[in-house]
Amino acid sequence: MANKPKKQHYLAQFYLKGFCTFYNHNNVTKKKIKEKLWYYDVKRNEFRNQNILEVAAQNYFYSWTNEKGEKDFSVENSLQKFENQISPLINEINEFVIALRQRKDKTYNVTVNSNQRMWLLEFLRMMMVRVPALINTLNDGFINDMKESFPEILDFKEKSLKEDLLKTALNVGNYENKFTKIWFDREIWILFPSSPETSFITTDRPVVRFNKKGADGLAYDDTEVYLPLTQNCLLMVTSNESDVSKLRFSSLNDKGLIRKHNKQQASYATEIVIGRDNALLESLLKNLKFKPPPIWKDGHYIL
Repeated sequence: MANKPKKQHYLAQFYLKGFCTFYNHNNVTKKKIKEKLWYYDVKRNEFRNQNILEVAAQNYFYSWTNEKGEKDFSVENSLQKFENQISPLINEINEFVIALRQRKDKTYNVTVNSNQRMWLLEFLRMMMVRVPALINTLNDGFINDMKESFPEILDFKEKSLKEDLLKTALNVGNYENKFTKIWFDREIWILFPSSPETSFITTDRPVVRFNKKGADGLAYDDTEVYLPLTQNCLLMVTSNESDVSKLRFSSLNDKGLIRKHNKQQASYATEIVIGRDNALLESLLKNLKFKPPPIWKDGHYIL
């Protein structure tokens, strides 16, 4: 039977677990304690420590009321199916990182098949398009366009408007597998701190793009894309790859570099900044300037 949850997570619960305070502590058995994390609420300007059930979730975020007056959960259930399929791969990568760190290996290449590579890239894409920053921006742009072009037929009620909006957002970059075609031949790295004392954070906009030479569009050869997978590891997609069967692991000894990345990651947040402990978040967010939220202009999504 399909699930019909009222509270729907725009960051999957399995993903949130990777940033919990006691994620790496096997001796902690109490579930309620183990699944708590710290986060900073950008809009309320306050720090909170809560169970993942209460974090990165909104009521009926992926649902709408259909013509029969019933809630449609098809998008939410589709996302949950995808999460169940990708979570074992993310967990496996995290466990492998922990093993590499214990062995003090600095680099290691793992052979992966094309399906595993595609799954990672699809997870990266979904973490860009399923979040409020993009969906809310598309919503604002759609309503503004309708106000200007078809004010007489604009219906502000739910019905098909939200259905069309969600399906448009979740298919960004998915037409004819455009995103995966662009990125399939790029190097995929898993970066991890050499010490467990250092960790990555994440946010409600977890995918960060960077191009030191200029525009950071996804199609540019020099653009790097970063996504924290857990507090222990970071996915990086970068320049063209000579061997697409490789998943490359590399440890980071430079705490300053990790901190720089975390601050960059935090600056993209529009809703929440998530970390395993409050001290880390307070340190990163001190005097931090948040980037403006994305806007929709002339039919384009602008970061």
